[in-house]
This record gives sequence, structure tokens and C-alpha cells, in this order.
Amino acid sequence: MRSFIIFPLSLLFSTFAYSSVNKNYQVYAEKCSSCHGLEIIEKKQKTKDQWKETIKRMERYGAKFDGKQGQILEYLVNKK
Repeated sequence: MRSFIIFPLSLLFSTFAYSSVNKNYQVYAEKCSSCHGLEIIEKKQKTKDQWKETIKRMERYGAKFDGKQGQILEYLVNKK
């Protein structure tokens, strides 16, 4: 009985995690691709602080993130 409960819960949490990552990717793709190709960003590996600085720099260049910097940062930090 216990395994029947655990499996659906783990499926629910993994689906939620995927949904969150997918939504963060969509925001990142929409906001960042308006200025340059995403392949430039996808190749880079940076720490969270480095990505924060990059986002701030892009804002100084005129990028409009509409308050979604947190979602973009979350995607960049966790992308593989």
C-alpha cells in the first residue's frame, strides 16, 4: 500500500519540477533571444553570482526583463 502512495507523489513532484524548469526556460528564451542567439548563452557555465552580474550587465545594455530576472537566473544556474 505504501508504495502506491509514494509513486504518485514522486511523479507529482517531478512533474512540478519539470513544469517550473520549462516555464523558466520559456521566460529565458523570450527575453534573451530578442538580442542574441541562445546558443551563445547555452555554452557558458557560470556561478550564480556570475549569472547575476551578467543579467545586470544586460540590463545596463538595455535588456527588458520585466521583473523576471529571478526566473531567468534560476534557469541559467540549473541548466545542464
